[in-house]
Amino acid sequence: MNKFLTASLLLLLCPKLHAQTLPVTNGLQLWLDASDVNATGTNLVNGATFSTWKDKSSNNRTVAQITNQNVAVLNYNQINGKPVVHFTRSTAFNGSVFNVAGLDIRSSSMNAVTIFTVYRQGTNTDAQQGLWGNDNGDWDRFFMTVYSGSTGVVAIGPTAPYNVSIPNAGVTGVTKLLTAVYDRGVTNGSTIYYNGVPAQSVTDNTHPTAAQNSFFIGWDGDDNTFDGDIAELMVFNRKLTLCEIQQVNKYLGTKYGYTYSTVTITPGGSTALYPGNNVILSASSGTAYQWLRNGSLISNATTANYTATTAGNYQVIVTNGCADTSAVQEVTQVTMPAPGHALNFLGGSTGDDYVDLGNIPATSVKSMECWVKFNDLTGSQEIMNRSITGYGIELLVFNNNLAFFCMDGTNNSSVTYTDGDIVPGRWYHIAATWNGVNKNTMKLYLNGKSVGNLSIVGNPVSGVSNSASSFKLGRWSDTQPRSLNGALDEVRIWNTERTEAEIQAGMYVPLSLPASGLIGYYMFDNGAAIANGNNAGRNTVYDYSGSGNTGTITNFTLNGTTSNWTESYAMVRPIMTGESAYSASGFTANWTAPITGTVQYYTLDVATDTLFNNKISGYNARNVGNVTSFNVTGLTNNQKYFYRVTPVKATTDGVAGPSATRIVMTGTPLDFTLVSFEAKALAQSVQLHWITAKETETDAFEIERSTNGTDFIIAGRVAAAGNSAQPTEYLFMDHYPVKGLNLYRLKMINKDGTWSYSPIRNVRFQAEDISTHQLYPAPAKNRVTLKLSAAPSTTLHAYLYDMHGRVIKQQHIIQQETAIDLLDIAPGQYLLVLSDGTSFKMEKM
Repeated sequence: MNKFLTASLLLLLCPKLHAQTLPVTNGLQLWLDASDVNATGTNLVNGATFSTWKDKSSNNRTVAQITNQNVAVLNYNQINGKPVVHFTRSTAFNGSVFNVAGLDIRSSSMNAVTIFTVYRQGTNTDAQQGLWGNDNGDWDRFFMTVYSGSTGVVAIGPTAPYNVSIPNAGVTGVTKLLTAVYDRGVTNGSTIYYNGVPAQSVTDNTHPTAAQNSFFIGWDGDDNTFDGDIAELMVFNRKLTLCEIQQVNKYLGTKYGYTYSTVTITPGGSTALYPGNNVILSASSGTAYQWLRNGSLISNATTANYTATTAGNYQVIVTNGCADTSAVQEVTQVTMPAPGHALNFLGGSTGDDYVDLGNIPATSVKSMECWVKFNDLTGSQEIMNRSITGYGIELLVFNNNLAFFCMDGTNNSSVTYTDGDIVPGRWYHIAATWNGVNKNTMKLYLNGKSVGNLSIVGNPVSGVSNSASSFKLGRWSDTQPRSLNGALDEVRIWNTERTEAEIQAGMYVPLSLPASGLIGYYMFDNGAAIANGNNAGRNTVYDYSGSGNTGTITNFTLNGTTSNWTESYAMVRPIMTGESAYSASGFTANWTAPITGTVQYYTLDVATDTLFNNKISGYNARNVGNVTSFNVTGLTNNQKYFYRVTPVKATTDGVAGPSATRIVMTGTPLDFTLVSFEAKALAQSVQLHWITAKETETDAFEIERSTNGTDFIIAGRVAAAGNSAQPTEYLFMDHYPVKGLNLYRLKMINKDGTWSYSPIRNVRFQAEDISTHQLYPAPAKNRVTLKLSAAPSTTLHAYLYDMHGRVIKQQHIIQQETAIDLLDIAPGQYLLVLSDGTSFKMEKM
């Protein structure tokens, strides 16, 4: 290694090696040190005022305070534990001003001069504050910490440009080093350094004789005093070499706890590392270089430029006659907030853009997940695959339907979803899973729910072929491209079979890494890319699984709103939290903001059907603002309604899907206070018993019975008390219950005709043993699992009732074990009723 680099590295790693004596004394004309005001090695006491500041140079110059000025005060423990001398400015003419008689810095006496000053601006920031100078009103040699705002200046003569501007020189309370090197008449031979870094090289045109013939401190020499602190000041009667300046900088930096370096690092843009970009660092000119990260040498980093790919604190040692070490340049790691970017594929007859993920074996893939936005669902479009005709694994739109294929050339099975409720332009979560051995385990999921029909061709106990050349996103590996017309985000590929519960748990948030079984994870968050902008060269999709399966973007335009990086709105979904403030004509809808993404406003739909074909006037995508609660009005009493909300951000590629649908029944609050309601079997009859706490203008109770939770008949009627402030007890016997499940509710009617329902109670009369049906866990949180004693021979229907007798969720049961999503169900007590007569009490946490 270059001997200068070696020396600089030793000083960097071992700062105590810096001698605490001034390393350069040749030409030293004045040396003032607040740590040694008396220049004897024994300082004044803290808070002392003084009128003479002793010169530590061999010249022993007299530095005396001008009379009738503010006193200078010595303050201990100010900068890195060192003292400072505080100067107080009262007016432009009145301050703490010192004069150094006989120190003439005019060019007639000192053609070249170098002045170092360690200082700190005070709280008074009036314009034009001179820290030192010999000015006589004609831009003579002086330094103003504050000239205008927080910008200071160093004067260089009576002709333009007059001065060198020093931004932030007047910022209050910050320790700074100003070094002025004058060399009169030499073109660009004078350099002003700020905190060790060259600010500007200029030509010194100051008048050789017109200025004052003595040197002032705390004043520019012409009516402009200084407010602040001085820790140290040195004047040399010559132009110090760059190496000498570096040596003095190291002395001052060590003493005051700063890095004062003539070496600079210039970043080539942002210093934030995003996925997909790096930071280019350039050092100031020199003859040799050595880069460091976090204080340690970087191997083979010995050129003027260094490309940082890892976050850290970077420095560079530059040899330029002698070695000097730069200040730290921090490079930070930044993660884009989800959902970040998506990748938009052109598709159609002209599209042939795709992402090649390389050698991810089809034989290893057991689960595939992604968020996708389709621009259309026409024909066949590959989402992800490693397949050719009859071989491999693929998730795609096939003949206008969502499909999942596992194929080995002979035994080719699929799951196809044909319901056609996928809307172009909207983001959906799609997943496909199997166990890698038996194609009977193949499942297709849409927004976390199992969908589609399984078709087994050949032997179900068979694998898949790895014949295709590579794993691709957005294109097939066969002769027909089957290009995707849409956008992708959050692609996840696993070598494990994901369960429905696992898929639902991870749909709306980025994965926590590392994740077991994850062999490909593509968030598409290329931080260097600009959504819809010119992204030429941004052709890599990074794999966050740790498997190194980096994706290569192929045939993308990488400019504009298609075939480019775009702004995603995947994973953005509000969570419904239930209703409040029921009335005969409305209710208050409540939800929570999405975990992921930014919302500008929400739209609210209210309809009388589950498909939202019959929306209520005024509630067809109604903009309700950026709120999480809204009062719905104008509805009909005792009517069932369905509602949902959708988050909106105008700049994104595609729109978010709506929240889960909630069901609500309007109703007028009754003048009943129902304390209890019970139903129990007595022989072949059912006894219904209930108690009200009080009643006002009540009319009757109608007893309703159902076998399926949907269709109720009137089993009887009991007159109400009318008006009662005391508890009232009622009894009714149903002598004609049916075999199987009997569900009972009270229709509680007021005299004005308004009414509402009680909670539902059930009694079972059945011969078959269904005791082995199970519902777990208890209590439940985000989902509950229903496990039947055996797979049903025909489709069962499950109804979830709240304690007011309202059906809030329905689900078809076609397999032995079914997960029921409770994410959008409010906490509370519920009743799950099956059409085979089974019922379960359930609690949602």
